[in-house]
Amino acid sequence: MEGYWAGMAHHGHVVPVGARPDSRGRIAALCGVLALPGEITGVDRRPVCGWCAEQVRTGRVRPTT
Repeated sequence: MEGYWAGMAHHGHVVPVGARPDSRGRIAALCGVLALPGEITGVDRRPVCGWCAEQVRTGRVRPTT
């Protein structure tokens, strides 16, 4: 699976490539955090989500550039 790092809520999370909004229009990160597309930013100074980082570190998710 491929994903990209994005700022969501209070942390940096990994969003799967091709993620589709749920019935309320929210996108889910790997860890389940939800955000509206307009609230998702690029990578910034937020601390990274430990669960999302573990998925990348173990190779379960390959980050895209």
